[in-house]
Amino acid sequence: MLKWIALVLSLLACGFYDFVQQRKLADMHAEIKIKQAELRPLAPFDAEVQVFQKNKDRLQRRIDLINQLKQNQHVPFQAVAMLAGEESAPIESAAVIPRGGLVINGRADSDATIEQLAQRLRATEKHVAPDHSFELQVTP
Repeated sequence: MLKWIALVLSLLACGFYDFVQQRKLADMHAEIKIKQAELRPLAPFDAEVQVFQKNKDRLQRRIDLINQLKQNQHVPFQAVAMLAGEESAPIESAAVIPRGGLVINGRADSDATIEQLAQRLRATEKHVAPDHSFELQVTP
């Protein structure tokens, strides 16, 4: 008889434990529904944030690609940009040299014109002939 009482008590304990766990589960499901209802009005904002994140990631990939191209570029783009601004400059030719430099050849009216050009282009070497022909080397 004692075994039967123990069996009944253990079944009651298991039933009570199951009842408590079912209540906890029901409470969690109710809380989830409440939280979902709170989040529903924020869905448009979430969609907008997702679009923003995708655009940001796309732009960051483009920026990374541009930076990578800049690092792999062998032409000193600052010097080339400066050359583009020299409208009446006495430049006859420009060539790219190893390690990303430029060699600029030309002929000027005076040594002062050559000196001004060398300063504007930040030339690292300057060779001038008596007839005012010159060679400037611009290195990064």
